[in-house]
Amino acid sequence: MISFLLGQSCLTLRDEGFDIPDIIIFPEFIIGICTMLWAGYLSAIYGATKKSSMKAYLFVLGLLTCWSLLLGSYSSIYAIREAFFSPHGFGVWIAFLLVLPGQNKRFWGYFKNHLLTIYKLSLILQIVAIALLFNENRGLLRVNFSTSISLFVFGWGLLSADKSYTRWGLIGLVLFSLHNLFLNQRESFFLPLEFLVFLLMVCFTRSFKQASAKIICVLLIAFAVFGMFADTIVPEQYQQILNKSRIFEDTRTIVLKDYLDSDMNQPMNYLFGKGVNGFFESRIRYNDIGGLGTSLGIEIGYLQMLLNVGAFYVLIMILISFIPAVKSVLTARNPLAIIAGLWVMVRLINMTFAAVPQTNFSWFLFWLCIGILNSTEMPQNNFEDA
Repeated sequence: MISFLLGQSCLTLRDEGFDIPDIIIFPEFIIGICTMLWAGYLSAIYGATKKSSMKAYLFVLGLLTCWSLLLGSYSSIYAIREAFFSPHGFGVWIAFLLVLPGQNKRFWGYFKNHLLTIYKLSLILQIVAIALLFNENRGLLRVNFSTSISLFVFGWGLLSADKSYTRWGLIGLVLFSLHNLFLNQRESFFLPLEFLVFLLMVCFTRSFKQASAKIICVLLIAFAVFGMFADTIVPEQYQQILNKSRIFEDTRTIVLKDYLDSDMNQPMNYLFGKGVNGFFESRIRYNDIGGLGTSLGIEIGYLQMLLNVGAFYVLIMILISFIPAVKSVLTARNPLAIIAGLWVMVRLINMTFAAVPQTNFSWFLFWLCIGILNSTEMPQNNFEDA
């Protein structure tokens, strides 16, 4: 996760005009992909006891992923590089392997012991990003990693009564909420609201301390007040980088129409996708692989998945995620299992309007949580074992 965090940050820096050569950027992605494959292999051989249905689902996902890699357009060195090392590349579609270590209780003990290390690195990068933001470097170091990990840390800490995790989560939420407002990122702006609302419902309907609900209510009110009165709160010299109106701007209708009018209406394209470098005919866009009149990226997560890996992949992903997530939120006693269910539900909702999946912490955490929800080893009725 750290390797992908560093790799994507370097890519963003280069997109902003910094001269960073490939030899510095791509080793992080290579390490990340190899580690993911190795973790999946070790877990499959020595790790969790998998359900028979999960074995079948993962096998099909593996076949679909290999097929999507074969379908990719490799007309240039740039296309090959994008297929393996871009935020929408091959790393996204092999992330399902993280279901395997996610099913292993021992993995989560190790993960918890090292989570704050990853989190503190995200905090440092976020502080740097905010400093650069106030120097009018708007797109530098995007916050998807940091928002995800801060919400997860906060929720886990709150439900398990871990004051250290709760405090660190609060620090992250304050920093990232501020940054999101300036970056005008719809997904990152609404994600904390969605997550906190679901978490509040859990606190009210389950046997949690009332103090937890009070903390969440205060956060929701503070977030809403800041969003409504940011024009007054933000100093005048920084008003030029504040454009909260774009968060509520409709930028999806034109993208959806462009997608529906394209060649994606063919059944085979919908069912199996067009590969990791797949592109569709576009009236409004250009990309370096397909050329003028084509688009690689879509601002709606489910459509992105249909383009790259197809409807079968999406269907299996929902089968192994949504029902277990709802069941966990309603019945589990383990705080980790509850937070995993909440996270999966929020990500599934967000993909109706957010530009995910990407090779980042949010997506990896999504698959790890699916592993928890389908685990035969994770305790569901022992609050102290979280």
